[in-house]
Amino acid sequence: MRHLRITLLAGIILLLIAGCVLTVFFVLDRRGHDALTRQQDSFNRILREFDNDFKDLYLTEREIDRLNGELDKLETRAIGVESWLSVLKRRRAIVSVHPPSIVLYRSSIEKALEAYPSSQPIVAIAAAAIVKDTAINSEIEERLRLWLSNITDPSFNNLALDLHIILGDFRTPGSALLLPENIFSDGSEEINVNFAILKTLRGNIYNAAADVQYFINMDSPSLNTLRFSAEFLYDFGDLLRSAEIFSLLNDEHSMIRQADALYLGGYTEMAAAIWKILAQSENETSLYNLAVTAINNEEASPYLERLVSIDTVSNKDSRQFGLIRYSRLMNYDNALRLLRSSVGLTPDDFPYIDLEIVRRHSRNQHTGRQIAETWLLLDRHERNEELYKWAFWHLFFQRAFDETRIILDRMDVLRFNAPWIDEYKAVQFMVDGNLTAAENFLRSIPDDQKEWSAHANLGRVLENQRSPGRALEQYERALLLAQDNKNASRILARMARCFTALSRHQDARETYLRAVELDPENISAKLEFDRLSR
Repeated sequence: MRHLRITLLAGIILLLIAGCVLTVFFVLDRRGHDALTRQQDSFNRILREFDNDFKDLYLTEREIDRLNGELDKLETRAIGVESWLSVLKRRRAIVSVHPPSIVLYRSSIEKALEAYPSSQPIVAIAAAAIVKDTAINSEIEERLRLWLSNITDPSFNNLALDLHIILGDFRTPGSALLLPENIFSDGSEEINVNFAILKTLRGNIYNAAADVQYFINMDSPSLNTLRFSAEFLYDFGDLLRSAEIFSLLNDEHSMIRQADALYLGGYTEMAAAIWKILAQSENETSLYNLAVTAINNEEASPYLERLVSIDTVSNKDSRQFGLIRYSRLMNYDNALRLLRSSVGLTPDDFPYIDLEIVRRHSRNQHTGRQIAETWLLLDRHERNEELYKWAFWHLFFQRAFDETRIILDRMDVLRFNAPWIDEYKAVQFMVDGNLTAAENFLRSIPDDQKEWSAHANLGRVLENQRSPGRALEQYERALLLAQDNKNASRILARMARCFTALSRHQDARETYLRAVELDPENISAKLEFDRLSR
């Protein structure tokens, strides 16, 4: 019995001791948690005070020093990676307004790295800071490569790619192949779309098309991704598929693009149906498209009248060109009145309306007045290349060759560099009798930028240099690029002249016949054909 009492008493004592120990641990833990909470609250309070002070900053050295001092205090209270990131963010904000503070910013980064060397956000900040305004020596390169090995989060792929470029890892194909494949994308749609655009610009259409197909098959691609996919298919041939994707984008612009794709794909009635829906809300592009695709002027006139009568002021080309087209359905006086008085479409602001007025006036003016009006037009719209293009040919056909030389000189002063300018210079040299210079200018135009006229003019130069065989080669190229029967007929007539010079009279006769068949109004070709047929 005595042993039982002793055992019971010992158990009660042990229970009391255990309770006391647990109570002490609970109190200590509670105090530790409270201390941590107070420390975090203190950190957040100082952070808020810093942000309020920074908003009212006047950029004096004293205020900058005070704010940097507050961040020094925050560093001592930083708990965890997030706290350090908050400090570094504000250090960087100070650097943006006070560049000398970059020294303290980099010092803070070193402290954060020492505390959390494996934190990818801190490593990324350190890498971005160390390459800013710093020459890459062997020591910095070693640190960057060490940090690169720790950066594995796809969200930092853009930074990693930049660092590899800075370190010269793309200097050779061999070193570039050693880079991890996943570095070239962060997995986001936007980046993948940008890479598809890059492939397109580089001419890698096959792989870009594969990317587009991937975008289309995604569960829920963004609207921008769908828009890019539709535009890509529009540009590279699958017009019906492009129209289908545009139909998924519920906005007016996409409906216009859908109609464009359907029209080019041969579905003209479906395109017209969309334009008519949009035209109900006075959509300018749709009204213009309905007018230009109308089967006759009577059908086009109501659409053009609605287009030019819209009250809102718009800078859209469809209104400008619609006004010009509508004026051509009128007599001289009414057309000029319309061109000069339409709301929001003043000739001074819209060069092609101004050009139309000058063209109409030129029909009743002598050559000197036409030349003067042409120069006044160019002075009003000095940097419009298309007006210079028209002015050159207008004066060229007036045989005002001194004026065309001045136009070419002015285009040089204005630094115009369109491919057609070299062709026009060549034409001027041909007039001046400098065939060598003309040939050099024509051959300097890249083949993928040459129009049919460049090949035809080069053929004329070679023909005048008594090289009919070489001239034929250029005329054949011009014929492949010619877009209408009249130009093709003129080219064929020049080819027939070359065949005659080569004593290939049967080929010449057949070529003249083809020229007449394409353009029965080509009188010179018909006369030559009749002469060879006798």
